[in-house]
Amino acid sequence: MRSYLDQRLERTPEILSQVAFPTDYFSMILGLNAASNRFTFELIAMTQILASHVAMVVKHHLACRRPDRVSGLDLPIIQTPGHGSFPSAHATEAFAVSELLRGLLPHIPHHYPDREKRCLLLDKQAERIAVNRTVAGVHFPIDSWAGSSLGIGVARIVLAKCGAAPDPSGFAYKAKDTEFRAVHLRDPDEARRHGLAPLGSFACPPSDLFKWIWNKSVGEFAIGGVP
Repeated sequence: MRSYLDQRLERTPEILSQVAFPTDYFSMILGLNAASNRFTFELIAMTQILASHVAMVVKHHLACRRPDRVSGLDLPIIQTPGHGSFPSAHATEAFAVSELLRGLLPHIPHHYPDREKRCLLLDKQAERIAVNRTVAGVHFPIDSWAGSSLGIGVARIVLAKCGAAPDPSGFAYKAKDTEFRAVHLRDPDEARRHGLAPLGSFACPPSDLFKWIWNKSVGEFAIGGVP
């Protein structure tokens, strides 16, 4: 934790701006704005809220202590939330939105020719949000590992319900005392080394309501009638 706490001087303004869900940090990567992307913002909000609720259920059942409950040397720079530490809900929500937008990009191929670079930026932004919570002193790195994998799983369900992806797969996580990095999360071999293993897929039929909001979102990126 000490190596994270040393970053507080640099990151404090950013941490304070991310106490609530930082939608703007993701929207700037894709150039989204409220006037043109109303339904995309609704899709993001829907995914973020689902991810948050799922994370809270897990937190309630596990009831893991926060860093400042383990050591008095932690001294968080923001108020410690009243719910448990594991998994990180900020990591869950951030990676759910990253995975959702990564899933959206292939459906609007004419809009972002540098799609792969933007996917990397989305993950890097999600990582930054997650790690900032450790810098703030309210989460351990293992909380981000659990939260990020949970968020990706939630987003894959949302994409499947939208009819935009095949049946989703999940993860099994055995906590290890390792640093959290998104690049390790996306590499199967590295993920396994850090305690994360893929599970099989399961049936998740599309929903007309989810498909409606998805189609509305994709339509916002149409150029000359072509997504």
